[in-house]
Amino acid sequence: MSAPEALADAEIRAQAVERGQHIKSMNALVAVASGTIPAVIMGSLFPTTPASWLFGFLIGMVWANGFEYAYHRFLLHKPGTRFARNHLVHHASVRTPTEAEDLNLGGSPLWILLLFVANGVPTIALDVLFRLKIAPGMLMGFVVYVLLVEEMHWRIHLGKSSKLEVDGVFVRSWKHKKRGSDWERVDWETGLPSRLSVKLPADFQQDVGSARDMYSRFGQYSRALDQIRLCLEHKAIERKELERICSELGIPGDFDIAQISWLPDYDPFFYRELSRRARRIYLFREEYIFEVEKAVVVETPQLGHATYVFAKARDMDNFLARYTKTTKTDIRRNRDNVAERLGFQGRVVHGIDPRAWLQEIGQRLG
Repeated sequence: MSAPEALADAEIRAQAVERGQHIKSMNALVAVASGTIPAVIMGSLFPTTPASWLFGFLIGMVWANGFEYAYHRFLLHKPGTRFARNHLVHHASVRTPTEAEDLNLGGSPLWILLLFVANGVPTIALDVLFRLKIAPGMLMGFVVYVLLVEEMHWRIHLGKSSKLEVDGVFVRSWKHKKRGSDWERVDWETGLPSRLSVKLPADFQQDVGSARDMYSRFGQYSRALDQIRLCLEHKAIERKELERICSELGIPGDFDIAQISWLPDYDPFFYRELSRRARRIYLFREEYIFEVEKAVVVETPQLGHATYVFAKARDMDNFLARYTKTTKTDIRRNRDNVAERLGFQGRVVHGIDPRAWLQEIGQRLG
């Protein structure tokens, strides 16, 4: 990245944070008004006791938590819906300069108002009908819950940075490398030492400590992991089966199986988004094979690679047996009709903007 490009990213990020904070502040004002005003009115029309206020507040917090879970689980993550498509924008913006714009609950104060209407109207109606006198406390519980969720979500995503920030000038180079019978162009960039500056994140020492622990663990069980990797060179193995193998080899149960095939420059974004949809995950060499509801997806979670999408396999074992005996070059060129036999539907390249990748993957997988 050149110095002007780095500056542009910093400016975009700063503007996104400013806009996100403005939306967050407006959401808070609307939430306080939408809950406090009807709570005061209900408290005046139907006087109640401090104990009822407290009990209502606790019920309101539980109600809001249940509503938020159901809303998130069954609407925002239901494939093919407008809610899900909008929610994908949030996931796709993670770790991008515009992330702060897509963090707030609902995205606008109007949505906060609609949430309070959807929950407040039945709350008040039931309270008046059964003379419970807990609606004022419940409404204040809604207010506190929304404020806490907004603040916690904001802090989780933007509270700290775990990235090294490098600013400098890079020179692009390339060469051709032969792989099998094909020649491929390999590009790379070299930074000019005199033009580089590095900014360490605040939790850098903590990250180094975690990396050392991981390094020590890999060294402690290196022989067992080498045996597993040798098997993965010839066949795809399902995650649960790998967990069983690791247990038999003495590897602790808290070991992340995905790390067996993980490379330093892999991007967890691609793996994370596909694993959320997966019924089963298989490891094969340096790839991850996801069996999702309507397709089979082969992923190398690295920029510059592509996600390969296949039709849903009738027999997963047969699909894996065929896939592990071919190459992606053969699939792209459909040598001996291997692409047709595997049900190859296309590939989605990992571009600069993860939103485009996530949107196209969502369309292909339904």
